[in-house]
Amino acid sequence: MNIFKYKLTALITCSFFFHSVNAQWSFYSDATGKFSVTTPGPLNEKISKIKTGLGELEYHTFFYRPEEAKPDNVFYVINYCDYPKGAFPKDSTDLIKDFFSTTIESSVQSVHGSLTYQDDIYELGCPGKIWRVSYNHDHAIIKSKCFLADNRFYLIQTMTVKEKSMNTSADKFLNSFRFGA
Repeated sequence: MNIFKYKLTALITCSFFFHSVNAQWSFYSDATGKFSVTTPGPLNEKISKIKTGLGELEYHTFFYRPEEAKPDNVFYVINYCDYPKGAFPKDSTDLIKDFFSTTIESSVQSVHGSLTYQDDIYELGCPGKIWRVSYNHDHAIIKSKCFLADNRFYLIQTMTVKEKSMNTSADKFLNSFRFGA
């Protein structure tokens, strides 16, 4: 009985050790973007200029793509964009609702996917949305969460294969996001 107990303890210890080694999660904070997040690897940044009806906007994208074979998620992404002051008055709930609806529709159309879930959220003192898109002939999933903090729009996403769509890494990343840092 004691040998079994020691083998079980050793097995649990080794499992915890290997899980901890593979999970290289760290805290990331961006002063310019005014956000922080817990991420499984180093984020790279790309800045794009986008022409809109409101003028040219700077769109910031932070991303991490794991290099290991068969990761939980194939991409972790944070985007933010500053809209002109006054573009989203706090009392314009219909405008904000339409903005979120258009955001979700665009995300679905961009991957020729289908919306499988969406809900309103109110976190960190700001309105937002959470949704899920199935794409690539129902073989891949994008989980998304967005917020509108005054005139700054944040979009946080993970992409994975359908078989791994219920992984805890996606939720860990999405739920660790904080703005106003």
